[in-house]
Amino acid sequence: MDNIKNIRIKLPAKASVWYLGVAFASKAVGFLITPFFTRAIDGEAYGELTLYLTLVGIGSVCCSAFNTGGAFFKEMKNNEEEKGSFLKSALLVSLIASSVFCLLLFTLRPFIDLPSHLLLPLFLQIICDGIVAVATSLSKYEYRYKEVCLITLCTSVLPALLTLLLLRMVRGRFMVRVYSLLLISILIAAYSLIKICRLKGKINKCSKALVKTAIPILPSSVSTALSGQADKLFITKLMGAFALAKYSVIHSLGVGLNFIVSAVGFALSPWITRKLRAKDYDAISLTVSILISVLSSLCIFLMALAPEAMRILAPREYLDAYPALLPIVLTTPLSLLSSVNSICLVNEGRAKETLMISVGGTAVGLILNFMLIGKIGYLGAGLSMLASQATTALSGLFVIFRSRLGRVIDLKKITEAILTALTIGAVAYFLFESPALRVLLLIPPTIALLNVFFGFHRLFIE
Repeated sequence: MDNIKNIRIKLPAKASVWYLGVAFASKAVGFLITPFFTRAIDGEAYGELTLYLTLVGIGSVCCSAFNTGGAFFKEMKNNEEEKGSFLKSALLVSLIASSVFCLLLFTLRPFIDLPSHLLLPLFLQIICDGIVAVATSLSKYEYRYKEVCLITLCTSVLPALLTLLLLRMVRGRFMVRVYSLLLISILIAAYSLIKICRLKGKINKCSKALVKTAIPILPSSVSTALSGQADKLFITKLMGAFALAKYSVIHSLGVGLNFIVSAVGFALSPWITRKLRAKDYDAISLTVSILISVLSSLCIFLMALAPEAMRILAPREYLDAYPALLPIVLTTPLSLLSSVNSICLVNEGRAKETLMISVGGTAVGLILNFMLIGKIGYLGAGLSMLASQATTALSGLFVIFRSRLGRVIDLKKITEAILTALTIGAVAYFLFESPALRVLLLIPPTIALLNVFFGFHRLFIE
């Protein structure tokens, strides 16, 4: 029996490590190809490309309620004996959800300044992504993580390589990036479609059950999509495409540590669940404090080295958006805190409150985007994003402290870590032209990382 348990634990652990590696590789590829795009494509065109990719991302996250995550896995568990029928039903639901989103985009096109020549590629891309999501969700459910990782790498690396090849021949044409991404997506979607259609079974009432399960999750998916991308839509509308191009580079750099938050979530969720059942709140508090401290220290490193990174990523005119960097960077530890709050509250049967907190944070971000971007530009977008994450994190803490779980978060240690990152990060911001002084700022976070080294030892054991 112990051997069986070890196997069941090892498989999710291996999957998490693979997903972390692929997430890091995909993020690295994104950074490596950015300098080529910002220099080979003019600013207006790069802004249009960013808008296109933003809308693709929003569409994928919104439709994820129907083709991946909790709803899919729950209904997959309920229909394991009719796997083929369920997957075909889920595919139909995903296609309908993707089509509805595309129609909504077409209706809102005048308000988001989406060029007409991007409509057809955008529709095809979102539909292909939905098909691939169903197939990869099955692979995740069955812990065929190597297949998931291979598909993820293909969708991130191959379009980038193909684009770089074509840009050498068709310089300045940003549509090659769009078509490269779409071509690879069509090929992977075709493979996924064939794979699903070969399974035994026909479309049945599973589709209705999936929709019924997914609908309550949909507001959370929409909230997640808008909280991370709405600022780009507002910048396009209020400041123009070139402004979006500048902001997108800063935004990508600022959220560069978020892949750590996502990867940690794979391991943290089941671990916190076990600790909550054992009422071992001190272990959760210590671990979360360590992680927040580490992320805050890494945020200082990012701010101290950001000017050099920006000079590599883009031409000098892209530095106009630099004021937004510090608030965006500070959202990383807050994002992890919000994730921990959500895990704790859901395990306590307070999913509705979690949803309200998420929607409330998104609403704050949307309102502030509308109010601030037109007045203070890029800084307004960064502050709106920070306020949105802070609202979500603080609201979650408020609910937790009013429940019996008050001891799972050490508010004092977390506050100290984030305020330290804010203070030293602000100093780094004002020392933009003084690299030697910025290097000295790396001493405090280095000491902090050394201080938590022994805490890390316990964390790895957990």
